[in-house]
Amino acid sequence: MGTPSRGPALTPNVEAATAPTAPFLRLTTLWIQITGTWCNLRCTHCINASGPADPWLPSMDARSIRHAIREAETLGVKEIYFTGGEPFLHPEILPLLKDSLAVAPTSVLTNGTRIDVRMAAALARLAGEAAYSLASASASTMWMSNGTTAFEAGAPGGTRSERSSSSRPEGSSPL
Repeated sequence: MGTPSRGPALTPNVEAATAPTAPFLRLTTLWIQITGTWCNLRCTHCINASGPADPWLPSMDARSIRHAIREAETLGVKEIYFTGGEPFLHPEILPLLKDSLAVAPTSVLTNGTRIDVRMAAALARLAGEAAYSLASASASTMWMSNGTTAFEAGAPGGTRSERSSSSRPEGSSPL
């Protein structure tokens, strides 16, 4: 018995070649993963496995980010997002936010641990007002998603006891 025939190595797809196309008209949203996968926390729910050790995706340099913002502006961008890792670990986050805000409304997806009173004031000056949210309003529920709490790491909000709490709820464990 011989080997069964597999057919030709490449079969042209006539339907795909004649499928309708749509022209690119504008860019509505620009996502900038400014710190790659470098983060000061290691959360179990993190979609890209960010953490403090050996990021698998490096931080972006400021020149490349500014280029992307300028290019997005020419394409009609309506909003810009900075994400990571933790965006506030980037040494040029404030000047980059200033550049971005000059082009479009800008959001930063952050764990909030790097926002102290001085940083909050700088952000307020940049944006006219600052708004942020944390993954949790109390230290006890933060233990369910990562090995430390945003409150222990210095994030604003919560009570003094929540910020300094080192006990975890029953059944939770650090990573």
